[in-house]
Amino acid sequence: MHISEKNKVQLQQIATNPPQAVLLYGDMGVGKSNIAKLLARKLLSKNESYDIGTHPYFYYVSQEGSTISIDAIREIKQKLILKTPGESTINRIVLIDHAHALNVESQNALLKILEEPPKDTVIILTSDNSAVLLPTILSRLSAYEIYHSSIPELTEYLISRGHDRATVARAVLTSDGRAELAEAIVLNISDHPLISSIERAKSILSMSKHERLIQINQLKDKQEIIHLVDALVLISKVSLNNAIAQDNAVKIKQWLMLYKSSVKAKKHLSSNPQSKLLLSDLFLTI
Repeated sequence: MHISEKNKVQLQQIATNPPQAVLLYGDMGVGKSNIAKLLARKLLSKNESYDIGTHPYFYYVSQEGSTISIDAIREIKQKLILKTPGESTINRIVLIDHAHALNVESQNALLKILEEPPKDTVIILTSDNSAVLLPTILSRLSAYEIYHSSIPELTEYLISRGHDRATVARAVLTSDGRAELAEAIVLNISDHPLISSIERAKSILSMSKHERLIQINQLKDKQEIIHLVDALVLISKVSLNNAIAQDNAVKIKQWLMLYKSSVKAKKHLSSNPQSKLLLSDLFLTI
C-alpha cells in the first residue's frame, strides 16, 4: 500500500525512539492498519515483505461485530505476563486495530495494561475516532495522525503499479487522497466498507426526504451510520470541488451545504448515543 512521505517521516520517528504505547488515528481508508503493521515490522527488525501475522510475539486484536470485547483485552493481558526470549529492546508488539470499537469495560481493562506495560513491548492502537477513547487512555498514548496522501503522489504510485490512468484518476478523486480506499477502488474491492457506503450514499441522495428517512431503519448499527456519513462527506467534497471548477454557483451552494452538514454530523456522531436521530436531522436538511 502507498504511504505518503509525510507518514513515512512519522513512522521513522516512532521506530527510532519508540514509545511504549502508540495511537495512529485518522480518517477511515487512509491505511492506518497497514501502516501499523509496517511499524510492527520495523520495531521487530523484519523486512517489509515479512508476514507479521506469523510472528510468535505479534498479538492482533480487532472488533468482532461492532465492538472489541473485554475478554479479548483480558486475553492480551494474560499473554503479556509471559516473558519473551531475546536481547532486543523490542521483542513483542500488541496491535489493537479499530480501537474506537473498545467499549468502556474493555477500555478500563486496557488501561490496566497501559499503566504497567512490559518494557520490551510496544502497544499500537489505530482509530478512526480517538475522541471516543477515555482521557485516561489517551494520556498514556503517543498520538500520531495518519494523513491523506497528496493527489499527485498517490496518482503516480497507482499508475506505477500498472493501473489504468483513467481508473486511477477516478479512484484518487473519489477517495480524496485516502490511500487504502483509492487502492480498493482501482482493485474493485466492492466489500470495502467505505466503497459500499459511497454507493449507498449516492442512492440516498437521489431519493426524496421521505424515502431517505425510511432508509435509516435499514441501518444495522452505529458503525454503518458512521460509514454512511463519512461517505457523504467524501461525495460532497468531491462534488463541491467540481462545482467550483465549473464556476456553477447553484451547485456550489448545494454541495457546500451538504458538505458542512455532513462534517458537522460526523463530528457529533461519536459523542451522540442517538445516532439515528442525528442522521434523521441530517437527511431532513439536505
